[in-house]
Amino acid sequence: MSKRHPALAFILVFVSALAWSCSSSPMPEIRRAYAGGNFEKASEMLADLEKSDPSNAHLYGMERSLPLLCLAKPGEAEKELRGARDRLDALSGKGAWEWFSAMLLDDRQNDYEGADYEKVLVRALLSVANLMRGGQDADAYAYQVLEKQLEIIGSFEAPNGKKPKKAYKLVAFGSYLRGILNSDDAMHLEVAKSAFKRALEIEPGNPLIREALDRVTHGKHSKKGNGVVHVLTFVGRGPYRVEVQAPVTALAFQIAQIIWQHNRRTGAIPNLTKVPIPALAFHQNNPDSVGIRVDGRPVGESLTITDVELCAQKEFDAMKDYTLSRAVLRRAFKLAVVESAKEVNRKKKGGEKNWGLNLGLDLLGMLWTGAESADLRCWSFVPAKLQAFRIELPAGVHEISLEPLGEGGLHGGPRKVRVLVRDGFNSYVLGLFPSWIGAIPLTSDPVEEPPSPNKKLQPR
Repeated sequence: MSKRHPALAFILVFVSALAWSCSSSPMPEIRRAYAGGNFEKASEMLADLEKSDPSNAHLYGMERSLPLLCLAKPGEAEKELRGARDRLDALSGKGAWEWFSAMLLDDRQNDYEGADYEKVLVRALLSVANLMRGGQDADAYAYQVLEKQLEIIGSFEAPNGKKPKKAYKLVAFGSYLRGILNSDDAMHLEVAKSAFKRALEIEPGNPLIREALDRVTHGKHSKKGNGVVHVLTFVGRGPYRVEVQAPVTALAFQIAQIIWQHNRRTGAIPNLTKVPIPALAFHQNNPDSVGIRVDGRPVGESLTITDVELCAQKEFDAMKDYTLSRAVLRRAFKLAVVESAKEVNRKKKGGEKNWGLNLGLDLLGMLWTGAESADLRCWSFVPAKLQAFRIELPAGVHEISLEPLGEGGLHGGPRKVRVLVRDGFNSYVLGLFPSWIGAIPLTSDPVEEPPSPNKKLQPR
């Protein structure tokens, strides 16, 4: 059959390849482990996926960075995030083969290119991970957050000449982080001031940012004998993707038609009414914020600097018509291949239709398009909210206790860490609450425990 009717073999090969690629994913089990506080299991399973699926190792690395932080391994988390950042940058802007591959099958066949907000937030988490292990590169990573987002927004122009990414929600967290990182150094106060100004432009109603800007402009870092603890919290799990059959909008159809004609294809695109696309879904049981106690005394709760769910929603809304147009083009391409095969057969038969072959081509075409699915890959462990809180404390050792707040289910209780507060300087605490079961907080200034009197000292 393949020698006489190559179109049949062509479609069969790709339908078989697509069916083979749709094996069940272990990610649901990994997500349950992570939400349930079994961070070790989640990390180990993701490490196995990185080895078994190297083309998507960067995605699993991003996912694994959060369980690693929960396991107090910021160095390993930073390594995963840095590798993911570099790979996402390298994949930006698919080439001709990737486009063709997606048309033949669907986007799941290509290496994961990442959502725009993921490319931005990987830098924010890089900065925090580095901060928990010394912070030598934290300022540079924080600077990249807004710079990368502005680059993404400015570099995309749709076929109709519009720039839809201008509707994206800017991420203030990187600028706020730069501000606090430079706020305890008299030589860098202008850097701090500039960073806080930028953060306040993005989030004009945020009292934490406004007070920070006022402090570096008119006040001072802290009273003599005091230091400052900045509590950073990663709260909840970010949006994940689900497949929906979305109605094709007029704009999406128009964009698809422009691309179709630009590629010198003859004929009009079939008038499709619905196509499968990846839509956003949100966890309904995330904590809202984190309550903070110092030495047993309540001092407040963390405030949102960047709402990741809102950033993702704004991006989805801005790019929905372009996502739809891509799905329309993919479906139109498959239909065009089937119709072209019919036309070639008709010409070979001198204009006579082969009803049996046409029926076979139609059935295979249905299988081909029916096997198509939306690409549901995403950075599902990215926090839903990036929050912060500032506490001025007397120099010395203090116990910081963190507890999730809101309306939730099973509560894992408070998580505590002892912090060394230094006179005139910042200390940092990272609270991780992907669910109501949080991890032991990390700190940039841990208190070294004295050796146990029963523990034998090793000779030098």
